[in-house]
Amino acid sequence: GVVKAISQGSTMVTVTCEDGLTLWVPVRVEQTVLSLNLPEKVQVYKGYSTDWTVPVIPEDSIQQMSSVKVEDSNFVSASITDSGRAIRLTGRQPGETTLTITTIDGVTGTTTVEVLPGQVTLSPSELTLDYGTTYNNLSVTTVPSGKTANLNWSTSNSSVAEYDSRNYIINAKKIGTAVLTATDPTSGARASCVVHVTGNEVRLEKEILELELGDTA
Repeated sequence: GVVKAISQGSTMVTVTCEDGLTLWVPVRVEQTVLSLNLPEKVQVYKGYSTDWTVPVIPEDSIQQMSSVKVEDSNFVSASITDSGRAIRLTGRQPGETTLTITTIDGVTGTTTVEVLPGQVTLSPSELTLDYGTTYNNLSVTTVPSGKTANLNWSTSNSSVAEYDSRNYIINAKKIGTAVLTATDPTSGARASCVVHVTGNEVRLEKEILELELGDTA
């Protein structure tokens, strides 16, 4: 007999022999990729990875990619994921390069991969606080978004001011100026906020004052 592929999917074909023996044969039908429907440009951020599903025509094809090549690997690295339908792109440094993708049927397409720099923004970038107070209105944003919890915080003078990343507050500890810096360890992006601490600071000339009965100080 003849097995005819009608639509994409998997099934079992029953084969009965003349002697009455019955066999079940697994059959898998795959829709051939006619073309790659690639966009003009794909974007990824420096230091970050993204799994990009390659758009194909027809859309319901389940065929896999066989190879991916990057023209200049200084900008981005690329590899085929375990599913065979997605490309894992990892940004290395800002810039653009060409990506060439080939399916297992030999269908090839190219697109441009743009690697963007990450970004960290602190607002305000400068503020004045009274000695001994705290500030909880510092706006912290990142690009790509949702990376604020991963930021590394530092201060140029921890005795003057520092950022409490657990409670999201700035502590003004001593009169002076300190620069608070937030750094994304993945992209290397950073931003700073200059904190001026002012006010009247009480200072004791002696840590221990000894008086005899009837003395004043």
